Amino acid sequence: MNPSEFYSSRSELSETQIQQALRKVRRYAFLRLAVFVVASFTVYALWGNVVAVGISFVVFTALFLSIVHFSVDAKLALEKARARKKININELNALQGDFSAFDPGVEFQDGTHPFSNDLDLFAPKGVFRFLNRTTTLSGKKALADLLLNGSKDPQKVNEIIDFLSQQIEWTQGFRVSGALASREEGAKLALSQFGAQAVQNPRWVGWMVYGVPLLTIPSLVAYNLDLISSLTFT
Repeated sequence: MNPSEFYSSRSELSETQIQQALRKVRRYAFLRLAVFVVASFTVYALWGNVVAVGISFVVFTALFLSIVHFSVDAKLALEKARARKKININELNALQGDFSAFDPGVEFQDGTHPFSNDLDLFAPKGVFRFLNRTTTLSGKKALADLLLNGSKDPQKVNEIIDFLSQQIEWTQGFRVSGALASREEGAKLALSQFGAQAVQNPRWVGWMVYGVPLLTIPSLVAYNLDLISSLTFT
């Protein structure tokens, strides 16, 4: 099997896995909703029987959490399948001479390096882009350092490259894991930056943050004590 056939078959397999994972994700979403609705009606029907309500709450909570657990697994499988398909499509495009999916590493350009500009390492058609299959920032830095400064043991590097070239399945799995980890790191960075920003809200929003809970809690207590009618909430 030549490289083009291999990447095409892997892309098709990934698409099949995507559709399977999508069906599971949708199924678990429906089950979550169904359990929530049934649990709500059950608690409503048994209201007044403390023991029955307590048992129902425990059972439905355990069932709901189990479904959530399987749902998370299905979503992870979906993300992995999508990442794997993207990898194989990018490799197919690369075989056609299209390396646009790979980072050229322009941020690593070093004007003080004696050979960086001469070798055109970090450019739209530079060596870095042709070799770059990294998925994390640390991986990009390691590749850039190797190209700029070389290796202390070139023979060992060649042996590793030769070995990994025979382990395509493993390397793709490694790249999938790296892509998901890189996405998570990006999300954490975005959240930290968002949290670091000062939020400017109108003054009434601040009053709502404290006022709504203070009004809601007494209202619920009064409702349960039959001090106010259920019509108040309709």
